[in-house]
Amino acid sequence: MSKSAWLVIALFMIIVLAFTLSVRTGYNLVLPVTASHQSESIKAGQDNNSVKLFSNIDFKKGNWAAYLVLKNEDWQGLHPSILKRTCLKTTDKHVLNYMQNNWQFKVSDADIATVSSSFYLLHDGKIVYETAIVLDAVHQGLQNAQYGWMEPVKPDALIKVCSQFKPVYWPVVIL
Repeated sequence: MSKSAWLVIALFMIIVLAFTLSVRTGYNLVLPVTASHQSESIKAGQDNNSVKLFSNIDFKKGNWAAYLVLKNEDWQGLHPSILKRTCLKTTDKHVLNYMQNNWQFKVSDADIATVSSSFYLLHDGKIVYETAIVLDAVHQGLQNAQYGWMEPVKPDALIKVCSQFKPVYWPVVIL
């Protein structure tokens, strides 16, 4: 066999091995390489100390996807209804609409300790919203530079949405 044939076989074997390891272990390499394109439609509806995220979005227009990127150090305290995987995703319009209708947060203008997991909302392949996320069995909330730490008004709002995300099995995920 030629060198190029061996190279193709070796590359194929590496891809199969990486895919198998990702499926078995739950680990992916997630690369958010798309520059954030926070658009005017992503503005949150704000009332006093409450923020309703995604209130102006029409999830019927274009292709929408939401990703959870969970750091493995967060897996130990993770809420039991969330899968222990590096990357989870949904494109389900019902889940996105539920998120839109129920993700209302109390703004504290404070920060909590280091938050390492992330939530990304993509529209037509571009990141339009990103924030840090906590999905512990005890605490749930979002933290970002704009609002600081935000806890959901409805205590189970984050968990109800995020528990419906599906595993991403690709060894490398590019956002």
